[in-house]
Formats: sequence, C-alpha cells, structure tokens
Amino acid sequence: MFIRHLLLKQFVYLTKQLHSKFDKIYKNQLLYKKIPNKYKEILNRNLQFKNLHLHKRALVVVNGPSINTQRLEKFENDIIFSVNAFYKHKNISKLQPKYNFLLDSNLFNNETIKSSLFYDELLNTLPNTIFFLPLFRGYKSVIKNNILPINKTFFTAMGGDENGELDFTSIIPSFHGVGAYALSAAIYMGCNPIYLVGFDHDYLANRGKDHHFYQGSTVSIDNKQVLTLGDRIPYDDEMLSNYYLWQNYRYLLKIACKKGINVFNATNGGYLDIFDRYDFDKIS
Repeated sequence: MFIRHLLLKQFVYLTKQLHSKFDKIYKNQLLYKKIPNKYKEILNRNLQFKNLHLHKRALVVVNGPSINTQRLEKFENDIIFSVNAFYKHKNISKLQPKYNFLLDSNLFNNETIKSSLFYDELLNTLPNTIFFLPLFRGYKSVIKNNILPINKTFFTAMGGDENGELDFTSIIPSFHGVGAYALSAAIYMGCNPIYLVGFDHDYLANRGKDHHFYQGSTVSIDNKQVLTLGDRIPYDDEMLSNYYLWQNYRYLLKIACKKGINVFNATNGGYLDIFDRYDFDKIS
C-alpha cells in the first residue's frame, strides 16, 4: 500500500511537471489564438521587418547620462534604435534614429497626451523615424488621439513566455525596460553586430531624480516636472522589476546567440553585466 502511494505521488508530480512544461512551450501559441483578428492583422504588418537589416551594424541607444561622454556621431550612417526622448540629444540632426521605441505606460495616459509637448517634440525632431509601441497599451491611444502617424507606427503584442521564439507577428515576452524592447527589434531585424550605449541602469542608486543624459524629466506637464521614479514606484517593486529586466536580457542574449548575432555593451560604465563589454572608442 505504501509503495502504491509513493508511485501515485510520483505520478502526480511528473504529471504536474509535464503540464507546466507544456504551458511554457505553448503559452505563446495559446495567447495568440485569443487575440482578435483585427489585432492579428496589425501584428502581421511586422513581418516586413524580419531580417530586414541582416548583417548590418546597429546602435541601440537608451538615455543614460553616460552617452554625454561618447561621440555617437560615428554611428550617424548606421541603423540607430532609440527610445523615448532621445530626440533631446544635442546632435539629433545628425543622429536621426531609424526606429524609436515607447513602452512606459505614462507615455500613453491622457495627461501626457493632452497636457505636454512630448509628441509634438518627438515628431518635429524625428520626422522620418518609425515608431514601435506595445499593442495592448499604445494602440488605442494612437488611434483615439492621433498622436503618431499610423503608417509609420507599428505594434507588438507582449505577455508571452521567454521559452518561445522572438516573433513580432505573434506574442513576444513582456519587456521590463524599453532598452530591452529596442534590442529585441534589432535582433528580430537581423542586425549584426549590435552595440549598446546608454545602458547605465544606475537608477536604483539615483532615485531622487530622473537620471538621463538630458536635464529634467522626459515629460513635463504644464511646465511642471513629473514625479521621479522614486516618487512613483516603491524601491522593492523597482528591484523586482529590475530582476525581470535582467531575465529579459538573458533571453535576448540566448536568441542572439542562436541567430549568430553579436551583442556588445559599449556603455561607459553602468551595471549591465549580461553582454560582453566593448570599448566604445575602439569602434571604428
């Protein structure tokens, strides 16, 4: 009787393990089936970007203060993936990004859209840039408020599992930082090598201010600075989010290696330790 009990217990355990593994493998497919057809048509637009820049050098630049110490102009003829308010860079006329990524929910709320100049400044300084936004967070805002040109704005469906492939026409993982989002696109488009700059990731040590290469907040509401990260999100919540972001980076490194893509962290300093370091000054 005792042996039968042990065997039954082992069977239940193995069944649960198998079920969990099945969920991880097929989660993305199951989620995709639940997406309305109109959204699937939106995602299908992304197919044109698959391996679009195969073997082309790319720069993924986020807005850490360290980029003020680097001459980014050496990349002006390369493919640049930027995020959020990179348009504030002093040499933006030479450093026009091919793609710009928005992720933070604060960028899609009514206050930002109606009471700030963020989108006016974004479009005025980046007239030829293509934009990527999260589908479930940004699509309705774009359509309802006409904040970005729909013919140059593309959307991705997040919420998938990191065991799946990186497919912009289906479900992709939830990214916990806009830099990871931009990097995922560079990988999807087949860029190689990919250099990362501005990935300082030192905001946990600088909670009392918006820590970017530019002064002040990313978004100003009626000439008032918005709340800093420390005012908006408890420290332990931000630590947990940072953990998930690091897992995002590990997933992207795995995908890049599988595709034979080299990703180098050329940030001047910073805490990101997932990707091999590369001296920015030695990039020719």
